[in-house]
Amino acid sequence: MRFFTAIIFTFFLWGTSYAEMVTVAADSATLRSLPSVEGSYAVLNVPLYYPLNLLETSNDFYKVADFLGRTGWIHKNEVTKEKGVVVKSHSINVRQGPGLNHDVVFMARQGVTFKVLKEQDGWLEVRHESGKKGWVSKKIVWGFYQ
Repeated sequence: MRFFTAIIFTFFLWGTSYAEMVTVAADSATLRSLPSVEGSYAVLNVPLYYPLNLLETSNDFYKVADFLGRTGWIHKNEVTKEKGVVVKSHSINVRQGPGLNHDVVFMARQGVTFKVLKEQDGWLEVRHESGKKGWVSKKIVWGFYQ
């Protein structure tokens, strides 16, 4: 009986730890209060590459949550499965290569979003919508790699 309980508990934990993510594909998008444009209001405007945790679906809308736990509904045509991340710290250094030994290319503040280009040894090569590229540690961003 204990073995069966352990297996059920393991599957339960595995299912709850995996979260499907989507990323904003439009220049900006609006999270709404209801799964509809009519009768709902804007909860939050989000930028390109903004990662969102998919909670549920209703018709052509997804209920999503962001890195701060804010929720709302977004139309499925405004998101993609491409990998995006958002800066979760006050500010971070974006580096020339994957590691602390590389020079800082630029800094980014909390809420800045990036498209993920590739991953290497706990670091992500990212590109900002302005075209600036660099590397960030997975530990200081939130999105597909969390």
